[in-house]
Amino acid sequence: MPFPPRPRARVVALASAVFVAGVAYGRNATAAEDSDASAPSDPSPEDGGADASLSVDAQPLAPVADVGDAEPATEAAPAADAGPATDAGPAAPLEEVVVRATAGSRPTKSVTRAEIRQMPGALGDPLRSVESLPGVSPTISGLPYFYIRGAPPNTVGFMLDDIQLPYVFHVGLGPSIVHPAFVRSVSIESAGGPPRLGRAVGSFITATTNAPAEETTWEARLRVIDSSAFVEAPFSNGLGHAAIGVTKSYANVLLSAFAPGYSLDYRDFSTRLTYDVGPRDHLTLFALGSYDFASQREIGKEEDVFFASEIYRVDLKWQHDLDHRGELRVGTTFGYDRSRLVSNRFARDQSAAARVVLRQPLGETWIIESGLDTRLDAYGADLPSMYSLTEADYAETSRVFGNHLDTVTGAHASLRWRPLDSLDLMIGGRSDVYTSRERVIPTVEPRTSLAFSPTRRVRFLTAHGIAHQTPAYLVPIPALAIPGLAGGLQESLQSSVTAELLAPFDVLASATIFRGVFANLSDFVLVQSEYPLQPGPGLRGESHGLELSAKRPLLGGFGMQIAYTLSRTTRHDSRSEPILGGYDRTHVLNVALMLDLGKGFTASARFLTYTGLLRDPQSGSSDRLPSFMRLDARFGKRWKWGKGYFGVVVEALNATASTETIAIRCDDKGCTPRTIGPITMPSLGIEAGM
Repeated sequence: MPFPPRPRARVVALASAVFVAGVAYGRNATAAEDSDASAPSDPSPEDGGADASLSVDAQPLAPVADVGDAEPATEAAPAADAGPATDAGPAAPLEEVVVRATAGSRPTKSVTRAEIRQMPGALGDPLRSVESLPGVSPTISGLPYFYIRGAPPNTVGFMLDDIQLPYVFHVGLGPSIVHPAFVRSVSIESAGGPPRLGRAVGSFITATTNAPAEETTWEARLRVIDSSAFVEAPFSNGLGHAAIGVTKSYANVLLSAFAPGYSLDYRDFSTRLTYDVGPRDHLTLFALGSYDFASQREIGKEEDVFFASEIYRVDLKWQHDLDHRGELRVGTTFGYDRSRLVSNRFARDQSAAARVVLRQPLGETWIIESGLDTRLDAYGADLPSMYSLTEADYAETSRVFGNHLDTVTGAHASLRWRPLDSLDLMIGGRSDVYTSRERVIPTVEPRTSLAFSPTRRVRFLTAHGIAHQTPAYLVPIPALAIPGLAGGLQESLQSSVTAELLAPFDVLASATIFRGVFANLSDFVLVQSEYPLQPGPGLRGESHGLELSAKRPLLGGFGMQIAYTLSRTTRHDSRSEPILGGYDRTHVLNVALMLDLGKGFTASARFLTYTGLLRDPQSGSSDRLPSFMRLDARFGKRWKWGKGYFGVVVEALNATASTETIAIRCDDKGCTPRTIGPITMPSLGIEAGM
């Protein structure tokens, strides 16, 4: 079916009273109501019911603009010249399309690929930009794990749509394990947030994939450290779509010159196949695989492997569109994870998961969402010879790393009430049943959130909830799990209050006060222990702090993103007074500036600094390791190339060649700092796409 005449329109977001950029036109355009749900737009009555619509990528104050509620203005704006007619059809009268952006009940921090395309240090990757958000600091610069709001990395969950992943970033300042062209947006959700998210007590990093493209699209990137490619094309007259993306690193060549003694390798693939089996039924097959390896070799010593892991997922999903923009999703996921332990011994996890999710609006003001899901993990590892250990050590090794089967089954439900465009209340909860080695533990987790916009430029949000998680190792390594639910489940109560202001000059400013209370927490003392894989004692902990942020899109030649976090994390057991937690970072500051120099030239820089960790977390002393700071820079030029583009990008990650101190070892000869780096990644890249 040919496209109808392309509408010529200006779009106004009522929630912000500002004009909205990023209007796209196409068939079957959708806009996500939640981070994992989308609803088709109703056909415009003015084009004879043709299956075409306007989709708007807007974020005035709400996390996602609700295009599903968009209504054409009752009175068309005066006709104006909006440029020459396009190939899609003759020019149409200029209309004003009103986007009613709802208050949004989820206090999330999110970024889109368009927002971070020019951000230095993010490598053009939405997932990599997470560390620039407030409340986030890396464990070690370059590792794919983060402290979020004072919680340790082993309490952070990762989700790609409905697919659970052990991590989503390559090691060593690499890109995400999913090609950026698949990713529409990335958000950080509190563990006490939406009931559909569970089994982590800290936070969630969630990524939402793009809808399939209606035309053949491709993009490629060749850099000094890696190369990547993506291609997507429709088939069967647009009923089906196929896409594939791959990334391959050759950073070792660069490291040999700038950081000899270090080894780094990563690669990944992602593929998606979708098919509309009926007007309301859609099938999606998504598969991904990722490999990472990082090590350090010192003269006269054996190679020290920091990280060696690979993960694979295959997900099959069926979606049925219901009346009134509701939907029913049924999916199954199969996974395989493997991590290197010592020498050539590996730990393995073979998993299978199934889910059913129903989302249905009830009238104009109510939305109900509910679901069931279950997951099974079969863990195993290559054990050392029984003759190489004492009988007691071999028995303990077999108990911890031997074969065991873990399961978790849960249900969640939520009810959202939106009586006004400015008010959104969510009440819900989830319940899970965990099993491992004949031990069974049930949980109940109430959740609630509220968003209220008293004016078009101000919004207040608050969220509260309880979350649970299985016990975890001090270092969150894929394919490793503590069997038998030893020590019980970790538990947290998360609360936050946020105020947002759309300030002059298109600056979106926000301030958040947060508090988290943790029980039976698996503490994380980084790599200062000689045996980091040994389970630590369950502790009680608290975290509280203030997050400040201000961001401005790259408009009028200037854009920025500033994030500052002031926080305090404490821990204690039943016999001690509270002391500072091993993952306490008092200050974290991110400042990114982006410039559009005109004629396709762009330049940007990002400054990151954070307080050092405690020198000896076990002692209760407040002495800290040195602070760390890093500067990233980016300069690019892009040319138009028919319907596509061609560009050159020069990037420098850790341009200051900063070294990070991760521990201090003391003996009779004195104290010696243990450092990582400097890991510097200068990169010259060529990119193209259509």
